[in-house]
Amino acid sequence: MGYLWKSESSTNEWEDSQDGYFDMIMNLIANIIYIINFLFIMLKKCRECGETLIDGPPQERSAESERFKVTIKGIPTKICPRGCDGFYWYSPDLGMEVIDTLDGKSENIARLKGFFRYRQLCRNCKKELEPAENKVFKFEKKCRKGTVIEMIISAPSLFCSRCNLYFLPAQTASWGDSYYGELTDVIAKALSKDLIWK
Repeated sequence: MGYLWKSESSTNEWEDSQDGYFDMIMNLIANIIYIINFLFIMLKKCRECGETLIDGPPQERSAESERFKVTIKGIPTKICPRGCDGFYWYSPDLGMEVIDTLDGKSENIARLKGFFRYRQLCRNCKKELEPAENKVFKFEKKCRKGTVIEMIISAPSLFCSRCNLYFLPAQTASWGDSYYGELTDVIAKALSKDLIWK
């Protein structure tokens, strides 16, 4: 987090185009949040007594909707050394760090091809995928604290009959993608459950 986006060499393949676009959007958002963190809202002091927060135990939280179930393990926290109630996010951009695990380059996420009409493709054989039932996918990311956050998602999947593999769909738009809109809402719900984030 907090790094400037750098363009990567283009492969001129449509199925790779969403990776760069997704990265650009995510890095732009990350940079904005990073700047805000340092200027305005660093989570440093207990909101009850004003004492400087210290590292707390990692937490696990879950949330679900009609289509999705999300469990996030290893959430880094801060606590008040005087014992005031509450677990604080380790940093204000923790939510962005977790969302960033859904990077379009993940082996769990389909490739996207097309411009006006998108096609979701298998990462291995590039065959077009078919809608399938809910499957469980695991994502891991090393966070700013240096520890690993694990996110387990049960979600409607896409299936490759040739490779016998399941994928999450690739994101088709930075805004207005109903699949990822609902999924990020569930992730946000899990991350804000009994955790102080602002």
